[in-house]
Amino acid sequence: MDARALIATLQGRGLSIRVAGDRIRVEAPEKPDPGTLALLEELRAHKDEVRSVLQAPGCWNCGAPWSETVDIRGKRILVCWSCAKTI
Repeated sequence: MDARALIATLQGRGLSIRVAGDRIRVEAPEKPDPGTLALLEELRAHKDEVRSVLQAPGCWNCGAPWSETVDIRGKRILVCWSCAKTI
């Protein structure tokens, strides 16, 4: 799974993910289910890639990581899916 998709999936499950020094801090409101634990193992396996995504400048509105996609004309653009869900 792509690092951005992995982060978005974990955030969608209610987890908070951030960089703290050389570590990635994950906080959950409750004990993670087995599916979430498997995703956390994947996060550990791709720690460097996840850290680089989290350290990239975030959305000017909410601070969430940008996602790269393609618009209807085929042009590559950055979007904030967190803000897009709330509109």
